[in-house]
Amino acid sequence: MPADAEAPALSADPALFLRLASIGKKAAADLQALKTSPVLKTRPVLKTKPGLKTKPGLKTGKARRWRKRSHVLRLLDTAEGNLRQAGWLCAAIDDTPLLLPLLPALPDPPMIEDLGALQILARGTLISESCSLPDSASPQPHAITLHAITLEGRQYHAVQIDGPRTNSLGLATQLTETCMLYWDGAHPLVQLAQQLGLVPNKPLWANQIPLALPQPENLHELDALSACCAMLRHALAQVDGNISCLLAAQDSEGVHQMRVALRRLRSVLALHRGLLPADAVQTVRAELAWLNAPLGRRRDLDVFVEETLAPLRRALPDLQGLHDLAIHLDEKRAAAQQALLSAFRSPRFTRLRLALEALCHQPPATEPPPALQHAALLLQRRRRKLKKLGRRLGECSEAELHELRILAKKLRYAVEFYRPLFKGRSKSARRHAQGLARLQDALGALNDAAVGAQLLRNLLGMPAEDPVAAAIAGWFAARQHGQLAGLPAAWEAYAELKPFWKAALPPE
Repeated sequence: MPADAEAPALSADPALFLRLASIGKKAAADLQALKTSPVLKTRPVLKTKPGLKTKPGLKTGKARRWRKRSHVLRLLDTAEGNLRQAGWLCAAIDDTPLLLPLLPALPDPPMIEDLGALQILARGTLISESCSLPDSASPQPHAITLHAITLEGRQYHAVQIDGPRTNSLGLATQLTETCMLYWDGAHPLVQLAQQLGLVPNKPLWANQIPLALPQPENLHELDALSACCAMLRHALAQVDGNISCLLAAQDSEGVHQMRVALRRLRSVLALHRGLLPADAVQTVRAELAWLNAPLGRRRDLDVFVEETLAPLRRALPDLQGLHDLAIHLDEKRAAAQQALLSAFRSPRFTRLRLALEALCHQPPATEPPPALQHAALLLQRRRRKLKKLGRRLGECSEAELHELRILAKKLRYAVEFYRPLFKGRSKSARRHAQGLARLQDALGALNDAAVGAQLLRNLLGMPAEDPVAAAIAGWFAARQHGQLAGLPAAWEAYAELKPFWKAALPPE
């Protein structure tokens, strides 16, 4: 797109959006500073071939031309809210309709024939400034647009990058080095609609996101790296879908699903070790560990308060120490939430999110094997480790039971990721995942007790002889007894399941 072309509107296409950290007059100044950023000034430009004219606005050394546009912005729906109920947010930029999905991979959007028949949910303005950024690495230049959005008095300032995704990710990463930019995980208008309460701000589960495998009708030709990239995108979609809910702190399930998403990302990286560049993987794994620290603290507090302290207070309403502990833990949760805000509202998280997506565009470190064979070998190895320890179930120490739970969790993640590859064995794969889930549930009380005891010691400094600590210890002991009683049956049920991947194993 040449510099003097129409400024791209807020597109529903997979443009890359970053949110400006500042607001008000500071945001306006920062947007102007972005226009003269060294990152944009020093971008290499396209060289024309001999005998061809240089495109307007692309000559070396010529100043960037920023085109400014002002638009009337409205959010619309039927009187019954049919569009939002179907999972779509309808916006009108001037008189051009724009339908934005509220969930991943919805069916094709409905046709909007008459905007005048819809009701106005919110009014505002959109001011955009756009220019092209030629790139010597691609014949297709980027378009960068700076948006200043006002909707019912709420402001949102965003940078939109259109162009080849690989280069867009690199440009966005460079911009975060000089500007305070956020990754919000959703389209700016969806973010504003959530803030205004026009669309729900709900957690997103992994099973709500379809796994988009390439070549779905010819899975035997699918290579392991292509499958890995599809799984990375799937896990990243779950990360993006839970950012808003997590930061709003309205539903603790958003924190839980974000933690699950990070675990699934680590699982994908572990399952495909050796297929991706080792240095890049090592960097993102270290950054995932950094992000998981405040997330884990908040989640552990949520679990303790909601699943241990709340029922214990109902059972022992006269134990005053439990009420005092609840007040203290609310303060701890508020501090943990603030730490989460600081982490997710930082250029460091934005760079991590960009780096994780960039892995999907990396050339293979080695020649990737067939995806089915790779999956079968990994599933087989993980199952053998689990069964080796599970055969000694009656002799296992508490530490070994913890290890058994971790092995079951790792195998379950692998099963859930690889299930779509085994289309003819879908029922068997589903039973396998369900059996592992029951096994994890039977071992879950052990982990809750260990985390709860550590929380009491480290965060609260509560001695074991304290009446409240004694009551909590007794509660955990009772839960452990009840859950562990079902462990042998859960193990036997799982051990009887046949590997659904056996036919894909290479001949020995």
